[in-house]
Amino acid sequence: MSGAAGQDQNPPKVEVRLVGPFQVIGPLGEDLRPRLVKSRALLALLALSRNMSRTRAALQDKLWGESPGKQGTTNLRSALSDIRRGLGRYRDCLVTDGAMVGLAPDRVALDMESWLSPELSPLRADRARRWTDREETEALPVLLEDIDIPESEFEDWLRDERSAFENMLLDLHNSAPKTDAERPPRLRIVEPAAPDRGPASPVPWRQDALPKQPVEGAVVQGSATLDKARPDARPWLQILAPTSTIGDAALFYSNVMTASIAQSVSDIAGVAVRVEPGDGFGVGLRIDVTINAQGGGVAVIAVLDGRSSRVFWSGVKDVPSGDGVPFERNALSRLVNQTTDMVLSALKTLADERAAQDGAPHSRFSLGMDAISKMFKLGRTELDEAETLLDRSIDLEPSGAALAWKAYLRTFLVAEHGFDPRDVSDQVREFVSKAIELAPANSYVLALSSYVHSFILQETSAARELAEQSVDLAPSNPMGASFLGLAKAYGGDPEAGYRMVQDARQRVGAGPHRYAIDFLGAVTATLAGRFDDAIALTEIVRAKKPDYKPAYRYLTALYLNKGDRKRAFDAMETLRRTEPDFSLYKMREPGYPSAALRAAGLLRLVDPDFE
Repeated sequence: MSGAAGQDQNPPKVEVRLVGPFQVIGPLGEDLRPRLVKSRALLALLALSRNMSRTRAALQDKLWGESPGKQGTTNLRSALSDIRRGLGRYRDCLVTDGAMVGLAPDRVALDMESWLSPELSPLRADRARRWTDREETEALPVLLEDIDIPESEFEDWLRDERSAFENMLLDLHNSAPKTDAERPPRLRIVEPAAPDRGPASPVPWRQDALPKQPVEGAVVQGSATLDKARPDARPWLQILAPTSTIGDAALFYSNVMTASIAQSVSDIAGVAVRVEPGDGFGVGLRIDVTINAQGGGVAVIAVLDGRSSRVFWSGVKDVPSGDGVPFERNALSRLVNQTTDMVLSALKTLADERAAQDGAPHSRFSLGMDAISKMFKLGRTELDEAETLLDRSIDLEPSGAALAWKAYLRTFLVAEHGFDPRDVSDQVREFVSKAIELAPANSYVLALSSYVHSFILQETSAARELAEQSVDLAPSNPMGASFLGLAKAYGGDPEAGYRMVQDARQRVGAGPHRYAIDFLGAVTATLAGRFDDAIALTEIVRAKKPDYKPAYRYLTALYLNKGDRKRAFDAMETLRRTEPDFSLYKMREPGYPSAALRAAGLLRLVDPDFE
């Protein structure tokens, strides 16, 4: 990922000293060693591994090979917590997800680099020459000399590493200096490469693209290979005057719907709203409404190409009758959200056509829409690609919405890919803070920030306040309404929260986030003790998104609570295809994304077949 303007390109590094006594030294000379010896051994394993990362399974084999599987998992989690405590303010040097544990290469320096370099200090060079003659073999420095773990796998590994280090020292200083192209690797790797993690950085939540001093409209100089935004690259929505709307009530409905759709497309994707055509590309929106004597009526909606007579979408929809505020009526809100989806789809079509015809650079709009689409596909590769697209969007123009989506993306890393929420909490807090600073009146920024505060930071009061602000700004926003329902449910009023999410489900259009709102209905139903409703909603989610992992976690616990062991076991086995160690035991572990199940008491049951 590219760096943002003004960001420190050379952040202070933590030094891990492996030669002689094991040490971890902070940029200011702090002692950052973890308290436990096995925690220190774990750090050494990572430092000497390819890409500074290993699988959780490999670490457990090396350090807790004689412990049962679940106990080994618990011991590993305890060691990682011990390391984080030791690192303190530099805890982001440790990178974890569901399968891997690693160190951030751009935040960690090893003393091995100086020991295995020909350009040693005069004293070391002199000693190296004498070592090559075997005059003082006993004086050779010892790798990790104070680490001694009585685990056979670790002992074998350490013996091999010490021997390799000694041989490399002798070989390096027993020969003439070599060019960089001829020089052997600085470390001998004795294990296979880590699994491919896709195109993302080794540190999956880097903040390289986070602007520290955003300037509205500026082009951030990040990567030299990125396209700059052209002056006409921002799409626009032209509000067209109704042609057949007659009467105050009809005009009122037309204006309310038009204003709400305009706000949504602006909040979601930064689309400019105009009364006249702009430069570049855009679409026109016309809404005609006819109201009958009973207060109901019909809306005729058209989404048109702003430069031609092409019609992207048109529809005829009933307008709800009766008294009251329009957007308390789910049918009208759903119509707004459906039309919003159609406007964004039409603009994306124009952007793609424009890029194909004249080689126009990607706009912030196109990058953001592609990122959102990929994000809700959930796969690790798609999430990595979405992250890259959002960073490119921020490089083109600082955006509160892009930062909020970056923070929200990390909820999928936690829920779908086993990331520890504690590892991303400081980062998402900074993301949402910057997002709100840039776009304090953007209902989607506030909604996404609310969910991050609820799911990752577990700060219910802040989540509720942000969601309330979102709904106040845009009552038809289904994400704001559903996240407010979630905050209410966690805040002690689960029944009200459940009803609110159910209303939000009736408002949502056909966007990629629909299944996520359905699942929030299942979560709030669980918190409200409506377990049959929770099962029904979770089954809807499974039908729409069969690879959505949280659905199988909930179905396992919900069906088991109901006494349907077969369906519970089927759900558990389905999830184990991609999460092999999934169990009720794992769901009880701190940090595992199962807060509503715990709060509802569904994880108290101990069943040997599900442990």
